Amino acid sequence: ALLEQFEMADLSHGLLVGTLTLFSQESVSTGAITPVFQDVLLNSVDTVLLETAPGHQSRCAFTPFAHEFLSQRREGLKAGWDGATLATRLDELILGRLRLATKGLRREGNQLIAVSKDEQYLQGMFMVGEVAALQRSVAPLRQLLEQLVPDQSQGQVDQARSSSRIVPEPIAITGMAVALPGATSLAAYWSLIVRQECQIRVVPEERWPTDVYYKQEGSGTSVMSRWGTFIEPTVIDLAPYPLTPAQVPATEPTQILALDLVSQALHAVSSMVLSASEREQTAVVFAASGGVGEFVDKFDAVGYGHLV
Repeated sequence: ALLEQFEMADLSHGLLVGTLTLFSQESVSTGAITPVFQDVLLNSVDTVLLETAPGHQSRCAFTPFAHEFLSQRREGLKAGWDGATLATRLDELILGRLRLATKGLRREGNQLIAVSKDEQYLQGMFMVGEVAALQRSVAPLRQLLEQLVPDQSQGQVDQARSSSRIVPEPIAITGMAVALPGATSLAAYWSLIVRQECQIRVVPEERWPTDVYYKQEGSGTSVMSRWGTFIEPTVIDLAPYPLTPAQVPATEPTQILALDLVSQALHAVSSMVLSASEREQTAVVFAASGGVGEFVDKFDAVGYGHLV
């Protein structure tokens, strides 16, 4: 019914279910989690976010370990630890705690040792979504999933679709804009494709000095490659945007670049400002990739992420 309201009744769709499956009988019988984990969920009345660094958060049941984590985080902030130090200490604190919670196993050297139920409860990190507070019983997985689906026959569904279906209006792509390595315009991007020109090159010295950060064997504070793809420095006129001089230095450059690309796409056909009715019927599809992922995460942990 929800999809029909948006004229997308023919769209294939589904539900992504996570926390609810932990309340299934099968989650314990198959060994995915232990009974202790499930008992914690059944008695959970609240959850809490455990943050090791900005943007790195895990939602967990409010257990003794969660109290310990929050206490150590407060102590670190009170002691004046810098972000990298605090993140490293907290990452070390949670290492292995999820395995302890789900499997009741603790690592000692190269061995995984079974622990007592008390230790599992006291030391484990029980990751779970907020929906845990709404579920109070264990049931077969099929029964749990059926709770999420309206109880109506296929005939009723088909009748509802046929009676409420509206022919959607056509969609037009009115403008595009890009900022890619070697191409800051659509024409330049198409030219790269036609010429089959590769943009992979040695990291420019102004990005970071390869003699300092590059080591062929790699290490915790170095990289094993000197190659990459890079967007050339771009000059953006900020006058049309509602940014104060004080905000600009504190704004992530990729956000400013994204703002400018959206503006280019919207004005690709006309430089006129969209009317209220036109804005209601206009959407922007935006895609971005830094191409770094875990690579930069590791550098952030040791304080070098801003150099990548």
